[in-house]
Amino acid sequence: MKNLNILITLLIVFAMMPMASPAQTHIETNLTIQNEIGKGNTIRFGVDEKATDGLDTALGEVLLPNFHPPGGIHSAFRRTDNVGEYFTYKDFRPMQTSMKFLVEYDLTISPPSSRGDLVIFTWTYPLSYNIDSIVVTDRLDGAVYRFSLDSRGVDTMKNIALELFTVRCYYTRIPTSVAEEVQNTVLTTVFPNPSSDHITIQSPAPIVKAELMNVNGSLVRTAFEPSMNVSDVPVGIYILKVVANNGTVTCTKFIKD
Repeated sequence: MKNLNILITLLIVFAMMPMASPAQTHIETNLTIQNEIGKGNTIRFGVDEKATDGLDTALGEVLLPNFHPPGGIHSAFRRTDNVGEYFTYKDFRPMQTSMKFLVEYDLTISPPSSRGDLVIFTWTYPLSYNIDSIVVTDRLDGAVYRFSLDSRGVDTMKNIALELFTVRCYYTRIPTSVAEEVQNTVLTTVFPNPSSDHITIQSPAPIVKAELMNVNGSLVRTAFEPSMNVSDVPVGIYILKVVANNGTVTCTKFIKD
């Protein structure tokens, strides 16, 4: 009965919101690839609701010659469509409708003879909260070389005879409609509840973001950890929406006293 009351409260609150959550239209990350003297370039990849399976110039995808320029280190994505094979510094794929999905990108790096003694990969961390993980492997599924874009922010490869790589990006699409919110809602534990000071949030999976909303659907407070200071929040009834790193969205009622 208690769970039913909470679900009914959620439906009322979402119905009172002026619109659904903004749709995710673009998710992007970048990877810089250089040699030991700092020569190289940055590539960008991701998903976009306007992307197609071909070359999308509106998203910054530019057609490059299907060979690496001579001298120095050079990296690009290799694409193949009905036009043929080509290179591009940016590779954006269509946004998928599944809550969780995998996209693979084909990465090429100039031949070992021209790039230097080391290949150094650097990236920004943490990744977007829409990205669960990114793994880079050789074309033998990591038999020779493999690394993840993790908290280290850098990985170094000795100049071995590898030119072709696969970048696997695991995405989580955050729900963007009331129907998806309710379908994926599970109970989140908040204590103390009611509270006049701080609250602690317990979720089945690590928390990426917590949003406190009033009954009008307005955002009151945001936290990026499993606790929140509510001492200056007006007395009343609120909905706490929690996004976890496994893609689930959890909601529960919170009372500020």
